[in-house]
Amino acid sequence: MEKKYNKSVRFTDTTDEKFGKIAEKLGRSKQDLLAEMVDYFYKSKKDPADLSDEILKKELGQGINRIISFIKVQEKDILAPMLAEQKIQMEQIQGLGTEFEAFFEMLPEGKMRGKFVSLATEMIKASNGSREVLLEVQKNQKEVYAMLRGKGRLQDHYIKIIEHYIQIREGLNSITQARLVKDLQDETRRQLKQI
Repeated sequence: MEKKYNKSVRFTDTTDEKFGKIAEKLGRSKQDLLAEMVDYFYKSKKDPADLSDEILKKELGQGINRIISFIKVQEKDILAPMLAEQKIQMEQIQGLGTEFEAFFEMLPEGKMRGKFVSLATEMIKASNGSREVLLEVQKNQKEVYAMLRGKGRLQDHYIKIIEHYIQIREGLNSITQARLVKDLQDETRRQLKQI
């Protein structure tokens, strides 16, 4: 569809010359270029007389201020808490490092001391104490076992002596001489003393 041009604009020869060069450079007709220029200034709300673009600078400044405000809010709401938490974590890590160094302190000659060595030494002492107690218990068990065996032997000897006494005594009767009874009693006493 063909556009209808029914309005005219008047301007100087110098302006017409500049206008023609711009139209030729952009490859448009003067009428199309004029329509595009009007649309541009209408939509952008720029003042063609403002060659230093003060409005544009003002809008850019406001945009930059909005961006800076956004960044500050992000910094306050997100970055600052993260940095504070990171600082706390770093302090905790340093504290753990200090505790680790105290726990596993290394001397220049390559030996270790510190809480770990103290705990290990205490555990070894406790272990040695337990070992000594265990050895003492084993020794006492052997003694008790030996005593029980000795008691059993004693019981066997007593039983043999009494059985011998009973056997001989039964062979003797009341008619037998008192001397033989006396010898039996003496022999039984002698055998008991030998145990």
